[in-house]
Amino acid sequence: MLFAPPSLEKSHALAHAVMDSAPDPLAVLDERLCLLTASQAFFDVFGFDRALSEGRPVFALGIGQLDLPEIRLFLSMIAGDCAVAPESIEVEQRSATGGCRLMALSARKLGHGDDGRPALILTFTDITIQRALEHDRSALLVQTSRRLRDKDILLREVQHRIGNNIQTLAAILRIHSRNVESEEVRYHLRDAYLRVLSVGQVQSHLSDAENLDVVEVGSYLADLADGLSASMVSDRQPIRIVARSASGPLVSIRAVRIGLAVTELVINAIKFAFPFRKSDAQICIDYEAHGESWKLVVSDNGVGNGAGGAARTRGGLARSIISDVVKQLDARMTVSSGPEGFAVSIMSANYVVI
Repeated sequence: MLFAPPSLEKSHALAHAVMDSAPDPLAVLDERLCLLTASQAFFDVFGFDRALSEGRPVFALGIGQLDLPEIRLFLSMIAGDCAVAPESIEVEQRSATGGCRLMALSARKLGHGDDGRPALILTFTDITIQRALEHDRSALLVQTSRRLRDKDILLREVQHRIGNNIQTLAAILRIHSRNVESEEVRYHLRDAYLRVLSVGQVQSHLSDAENLDVVEVGSYLADLADGLSASMVSDRQPIRIVARSASGPLVSIRAVRIGLAVTELVINAIKFAFPFRKSDAQICIDYEAHGESWKLVVSDNGVGNGAGGAARTRGGLARSIISDVVKQLDARMTVSSGPEGFAVSIMSANYVVI
């Protein structure tokens, strides 16, 4: 069964109905840039009268809302098939109610009618809210960046003051440890002095890091070993403190806890590992990591738990501090001792001993 083609009037009516359904302003211009037809949104948004607008130059519509230099140049480039014509431009428009909006205007050249004469189809998109949100987002990013910079400056100032206070406290403890007559009091003051220095060493090396979120583990432990050696090793018993670790990132919070564990273990080794002078006395700090799996070993070539070293296995502040650090790291600890020395291993829960 054959169907008769729709009449020309019905085709035009259908085309107008489709165009009027467009939510954004849509207009079709002839080769002279006169308005052939447009969507209802076009007339509503710009406040044009349909009966007075069709057939007139687009720049003469209404009170000249579209008669802008940038629109004239843009349409002439599209009509002239200019190779460098942009896909769209942004223009400010006054609405019928007097408000100002930012519109994105795009244009495309196409054939029109049976004669094939060129025509332009224009599409207007209201991007006022979009650009306002982008502006607010940019302003927020600038404000956030400024606040983060201020916070970083404040944090560095606080760290500087903390470092100074730690050094002051350490100096006071050292002076008092020299002046007291009681050996027991001198011992406890010296112990407190070493622990204050250990916290200072960790704080100093972390504050010197450029990125406070992540530190480079190799240089961090090497610097920590040098600092501990310079501040805690006496001339009466020279001890070489060596850090051995491959390069890699270490999250700062883990670095703090590992640094505290290292300093406590090094202090323990300095106090107990070498009761007699030993020419090749050495404390080693070894760290290895494979993804989230890691292991820290602090060892020495001292007397182990033999004569003069038995106190290392007893309870006390050092043992309590290290146990707390191990819990904070969600790790486990093993201790080994023998004629070759003493070693404490701290490893992550997922570390596999081969």
